[in-house]
Amino acid sequence: MTGFKVKSAEEIEKMSESELAEYTRAKQVNEKVKKNVLYIGIFSITMFFGGLMSAYVVKMSDGFWLHFTLPSSFWISTALIILSSITLYLALASAKKNKQSLIKLYVTLTLVLGIGFTVFQYQGWKQLYQMGNMFISPTINNDGQYGRDFSLRYNGDEVYFDGENFLINGEQVSPQVDAEITGFGKTLYNAGIKGNYSDVNDERFIVVNKPTGEHLAFKDGKVMMKGESLTMDVRKDLAAFSHTVFKKVGLFFVKGNYGEDFYLTFNTKKVDYENGTFLIDGKPFDSNQEQMLFEHQNVTSTFVYLFSVAHILHLLGGLIYLMVLLSKSYKGVYDQNNHLQLKLGGIYWHYLDFLWVFLLLFLHFIH
Repeated sequence: MTGFKVKSAEEIEKMSESELAEYTRAKQVNEKVKKNVLYIGIFSITMFFGGLMSAYVVKMSDGFWLHFTLPSSFWISTALIILSSITLYLALASAKKNKQSLIKLYVTLTLVLGIGFTVFQYQGWKQLYQMGNMFISPTINNDGQYGRDFSLRYNGDEVYFDGENFLINGEQVSPQVDAEITGFGKTLYNAGIKGNYSDVNDERFIVVNKPTGEHLAFKDGKVMMKGESLTMDVRKDLAAFSHTVFKKVGLFFVKGNYGEDFYLTFNTKKVDYENGTFLIDGKPFDSNQEQMLFEHQNVTSTFVYLFSVAHILHLLGGLIYLMVLLSKSYKGVYDQNNHLQLKLGGIYWHYLDFLWVFLLLFLHFIH
């Protein structure tokens, strides 16, 4: 209802019976209209996320799907947003009792917890990235697999890579040697990008071409094998290999132990991975399944990012509204007669709280 203005307690006391009845009716209509507008917005958000979840379920049952452990920061952020709903509820309850100091306290806490939720969501994205789950990335490292086209020797010893760690003579290398290996990989990668290998002059390292066993030579800014410059295709393979070394990317882009930290399904059937072989129901992949896997993109992480980012974008509107509520609470605007903004803000915030908890449980159990 346009033009409605909340009356103070003193103004209400001075109203006649008919004026009070008219004011009460107008107040109820105003609240109903604003709630309906809010519910329409909530419905549209629900439909949006419902579409995302439907797409998730359909994609998961069609072909390969990567399952991985959700970041711990997501669970911490969930606890924070649940607490923020409680504090905002207490703020409204305090307004109904005209406890001004408590209103300010609980709205402040809600805003702080909301910001904390956002911070831990960001930490969750960082954890996803560190786990090898980027917004867009292949499931399998089809290019530059360590030991397929090239490998390294360090001070004459063969360097092996198990997908997580570098090993020499069956033992994991020290942090210092690990840093030296990844540093050499980065130097080699940057040299390949520039097309000039003058900086690749570390005598501790030898790059071995696995199919031939030949060592690569770096001379006069060029990379050569058997005295001849590498072809463009081989140089591309070398660049992919060096990227694998300095980023420590194994066969799987996602990091961890297969079967514990992550695993694959094919048409909802779990895929076993044993001694470098993929199996379904005890049978190795056929050529078609292998090709599909090596072409497969990690859509799972894309959806997880989409769910989280989309929720944060809707939450930002709630955070801005909380700032308005905080400003007005410090001005003493809210009391037992004037708390509709707190109530509407609470409805939206509680909805976002419920939505995130539902999304996280959906990902945890369906994912």
